[in-house]
Amino acid sequence: MKSCDQSTNRALLLTPAGVAAIAVVRMVGPGVESFLDRHFSRKTTIGRPVHGEIGDGERVIDDPVVARLSADRADVCLHGGTWVVHSFLELARSAGFEVIARPGLPLPESAVDGETEIDREVAASLPMARTELALRVLLAQPARHLHRLR
Repeated sequence: MKSCDQSTNRALLLTPAGVAAIAVVRMVGPGVESFLDRHFSRKTTIGRPVHGEIGDGERVIDDPVVARLSADRADVCLHGGTWVVHSFLELARSAGFEVIARPGLPLPESAVDGETEIDREVAASLPMARTELALRVLLAQPARHLHRLR
């Protein structure tokens, strides 16, 4: 898995823009743990999803599931309404996170996981897929790449 610059705090919107059932924001950087300690109602553990409330003081923004991926990476799975997503990203921004939400563009490399370069490229392009066929074509790319190498 390729990691990102460890000195920068980033909040990256992984899901496409718009209203959906769930919106996923990947948080990366040395400030992830302190952000969650301050704004999430429950203690998180690496490798274990936790349901709780996220907010700023008395103001509750949402009741997401937070999945800690490592000490400096977490996925915050919010309800997908535009107000919830915007409020969460503004909270992250006010806490010193660089917010990256790029509708219609591939995700930055720091936002995606993958064993190989092709895996990371596919994962970065997933938010741009608008149809089932587009998803199938993207997800078939690593196998096609291996076939060509043989």
